[in-house]
Amino acid sequence: MSEAFADRTNEAARAGNWSAVKDQTEFMATEYCNGPDCVKALVDVAYAENLMWDLDNATKTAAWPYVAKEVRDLHERMWGDPSSRAEA
Repeated sequence: MSEAFADRTNEAARAGNWSAVKDQTEFMATEYCNGPDCVKALVDVAYAENLMWDLDNATKTAAWPYVAKEVRDLHERMWGDPSSRAEA
């Protein structure tokens, strides 16, 4: 279910719907900060790691400022900062 939610966030980014990206990642950040360890693990592994999967670098860079800090931190631990990569 969290992977599917990451897909919805990715679709919002692809569409340039920055308010949806912000709202969705803030929701997951809140769940991560306030939830028990099992929820923290779910947000980390099933959401943050799947976020931005299969998006082009330009879309990742454009979406990055709208991603909640807590989710960015989780994503960066696995994949690094996508906004620092040049388009290949």
